[in-house]
Amino acid sequence: MSENQPNPLFSPEGALMITIAVFIDLFDFAFEFFPGLGSIGSLLLNITAVIFFGAWLFLRGKVFQVPASKTGQKIEKAGAEIKKEIGAIIKRAGKFRWLLRPLIFILEFIPLVSALPLWTWLVYSELKSS
Repeated sequence: MSENQPNPLFSPEGALMITIAVFIDLFDFAFEFFPGLGSIGSLLLNITAVIFFGAWLFLRGKVFQVPASKTGQKIEKAGAEIKKEIGAIIKRAGKFRWLLRPLIFILEFIPLVSALPLWTWLVYSELKSS
């Protein structure tokens, strides 16, 4: 993240998604104290969270193309080498990043483990990686 780019955690999208994740984790934690009925509530909450956050992560991964201006083309040509280097660094650092999402989706369905703030961690890590 450069000095000109705002922190994605403080963007409207980041604030909204972190807030939703915190509330889901709080409700999930509260459900752990109600045997039986809490398990059903936790299961329904986690299914809803998987659908919601899964859709968000899917849509966040999409790239929307904007027609480039002449200035944009000049910047793109000048930064080709930097893009290659950054791409190589990200590729090396993110070798096991693909494991984070499915692991959190699975861990949220395990009783007692689901009381951990895993949804908040997922949203935070996704926003920090952008």
